[in-house]
Amino acid sequence: MGQTVRLEGQEIPIESNMTAAELKAEANVDEDAVLTYRTDDGIESLNDGDVVADHVDDGQEIQAQPLADSGVFGTK
Repeated sequence: MGQTVRLEGQEIPIESNMTAAELKAEANVDEDAVLTYRTDDGIESLNDGDVVADHVDDGQEIQAQPLADSGVFGTK
C-alpha cells in the first residue's frame, strides 16, 4: 500500500492492483454505480475491472455516479 484515494468522503488506502469493483466494495458503494474522476481533459470513468492506481493519482477524489435504468447517470 502506498496510495490513497477519496471516495464518498472516505480516504481509502488502495493496493497497487485494486480494481474499481474492489474499491466500490471497500467503500460500500452500490456495485452498479460508475466511478468517475477528473483529468485535465474532463471527466473519465473506471470500468469495474480497471486497476485504480493505473488511472488516478495519490489522494485523488473519485465520485460514485448512480445509474438510472436507462444507463445514464441519475437516480434509480
